[in-house]
Amino acid sequence: MHQNFRTLEKEFQFRQLSFSAREILSLAILVDLGKKYAAGEEWSPEEWDLSQKIPLRPINQLLSLLEEKGFIKKSEKGQFLPARPYEHIPLKEVIDSLREEGDHIPINQELHYLQELQKNYLEKGWEEFSRLTLKDLLNA
Repeated sequence: MHQNFRTLEKEFQFRQLSFSAREILSLAILVDLGKKYAAGEEWSPEEWDLSQKIPLRPINQLLSLLEEKGFIKKSEKGQFLPARPYEHIPLKEVIDSLREEGDHIPINQELHYLQELQKNYLEKGWEEFSRLTLKDLLNA
């Protein structure tokens, strides 16, 4: 199997995306896709890959995840589209769904206080953010 050296080099740099990077890239994909959709243009992960200098593999992984979570869908032609109006997609829902992705571990009784601490912090910190929708990002 032969790969383009630049593709291989880019993929090496992005072997494991941090949770923060996954969140930012997912929002960036949704915003770019939404802008193209609003302008009546088709959105292409390959073109976005070239303009952002990000390997296609993590983009495709995030697209699959965003589709699975119900934020985007594929048209009959295979193009990605918003799955529902952006004004009905709170940013908090997107971030929460990304943060919940993956395997969970059982928390023993002694550590439940940490889980509650995290929950309280996130809820209080998200108060202002929770009012925003994906449409607000399109207009920013």
